[in-house]
Amino acid sequence: MLTIGEVAARAGVNPSHIRYYEDVGVLPEPERVSGQRRYDEAILQRLSVIARAEAVRRWLELARECTCPTVDVCGLFSDPALIPPRA
Repeated sequence: MLTIGEVAARAGVNPSHIRYYEDVGVLPEPERVSGQRRYDEAILQRLSVIARAEAVRRWLELARECTCPTVDVCGLFSDPALIPPRA
């Protein structure tokens, strides 16, 4: 079982992100030991899915503002740094 700090470090997010995801129902409430959150390793997979979904959301927000005449010349479709991550 992992602490919230261990999960955050391994997932590359702040503990506040994890608490927020729990509050909004994206992550289930964790088991608690002496009042402290404890997580199974499977939480890391869930967090990686959330991070990819957030990257896609940011990409879609950029695409909405795009003024390129076609996708052939748009950096959002050709620049690897701007393309959302794959599963």
